[in-house]
Amino acid sequence: MHLSATESKYKIYIIDGAEKLTANAQNALLTVLEEPPNNVIIMLLADSADKILTTIKSRAQSIAMQRFYTDEIKDYVRKHSEGANHNPLNDTELDGILMSADGRIGKALRLLSEKEGHENAEDRRMIERIVSALYPSVPYSELYTAISTLPSSRSDFILALESLICAVRDIIILKFDGKAQLLFYTKTEDVKALAKELNTKRLIKIYEILESALEDSSRNVSTAAITADLGAKIRLI
Repeated sequence: MHLSATESKYKIYIIDGAEKLTANAQNALLTVLEEPPNNVIIMLLADSADKILTTIKSRAQSIAMQRFYTDEIKDYVRKHSEGANHNPLNDTELDGILMSADGRIGKALRLLSEKEGHENAEDRRMIERIVSALYPSVPYSELYTAISTLPSSRSDFILALESLICAVRDIIILKFDGKAQLLFYTKTEDVKALAKELNTKRLIKIYEILESALEDSSRNVSTAAITADLGAKIRLI
């Protein structure tokens, strides 16, 4: 950072996921922030400012960001999604995706892409096997075996976990609205059959466990540890 810029007046450093930095890493960065070089701009992007050390925040300008409104994401998706232009979704389908995206454009585009591509067939079968193992009557060994098929690669693990969350979300929402737009399943009849067998309270707890696991994966927790923890927590419901 102390080297002079060679191609422009400013050097800009963007540290994405700054909340994942360990305390030691943040303290190392503090050396630069205490005496910042001229013409250098450092941007720390974090999902939660609470996870950034106070010493870092006191030396930085804090800019609070808000999640996008549904209409803003809808306009963006329709303008920038190639699939939306070639095979446009109706408002009901798009609203279902936007609801699950929870104000995040990147997630909305990813969910839209999965919806259009119907995902990899083997990946879908993996998620369906895991959902089938969520029944209380299924032995723990079968549940753990199904969950263990989740990818070990972090990026693939996160995508699979998001698909699993969408599948569980479909089952929950269909219990309350028989005409709800689905995000993972393609046939309402399949989801209704699952909804009859799985208790709503259990499903909601599983959904919360999966969301927590997704958050852990974004913090660089070992995927193997998350997988083992998933099986143990679901077993205790």
